[in-house]
Amino acid sequence: MPTTFHAEYLPPGAAAQCIDFILTTKPIEVNDVGLLFTDEHLLPSGPGYLSDHIGLLARLQIPNPTASNSHQRSARPQ
Repeated sequence: MPTTFHAEYLPPGAAAQCIDFILTTKPIEVNDVGLLFTDEHLLPSGPGYLSDHIGLLARLQIPNPTASNSHQRSARPQ
């Protein structure tokens, strides 16, 4: 697991850990994962990170509930 907190923001001697998670359950499928905010950027106060956390990115496939239930539709009363 990657660390999700920049070690620069921790007290001396503290180790960065994975403290952020994206949890899913079936039938959601994970298509791709990645990290955001890993590099320093030029900020008004000088170079720095956009966040103390390293962002998590997940591309998820979420089934369309109406498509899977289309055979169970009932006619509406007129």
